[in-house]
Amino acid sequence: AAYIRSWLDAKDIVLARRLAELADITPSAPPPEADIAAAANVSRSQAAKNMKRARAAADVPEVEDLLASGGVTVEHVDALGRALARLSAEHRLLLAADGARLAAIAARSTPEAFDKFLKLEIARLDQREAGDRLERQKRACRLRSWTDRDTGMVCGRFELDPETGLRFLGRLDNAVDTLFHDKPPTPALRVTAARTTCERLL
Repeated sequence: AAYIRSWLDAKDIVLARRLAELADITPSAPPPEADIAAAANVSRSQAAKNMKRARAAADVPEVEDLLASGGVTVEHVDALGRALARLSAEHRLLLAADGARLAAIAARSTPEAFDKFLKLEIARLDQREAGDRLERQKRACRLRSWTDRDTGMVCGRFELDPETGLRFLGRLDNAVDTLFHDKPPTPALRVTAARTTCERLL
């Protein structure tokens, strides 16, 4: 069963790559994700995931060959794709050029272990990666609020880089605890205090 699943995943990758090639030579063609979603009856997000897998497999065909033969799973390909996406073009080529070694390690590793190995490879190839990643995360910080149409409740979502997030959560906890040092707040009061503190901190 595992072999059949890997073989089918490999075929999905081949199909996704072919559709991407057709889209490149036919500007009027719909995005390949749309064709994949329609043909396979999957969501657009799943189709986009297939496209990412196709790109990663194309960069390291040794791993794709292993997938087709059941030697690795599609989760190994996903880990490889994440690693390649985090590298600069120069370092991505260096990692991909080591395909035979990557495939050998993937074949004897779980997807989680392979992911950890790839993170070490990223650090080895690009000493600046960790700092660059943090800067990208800082630029991607988001704060969004909306009103739920069914309940009328005001909802919110924030995405913060690890450094800012830890600092924010620490300040939030300290501020709420200070406001209610002598008497534990009701849930409603704690929410109000948290919202007020958020407005001051962000």
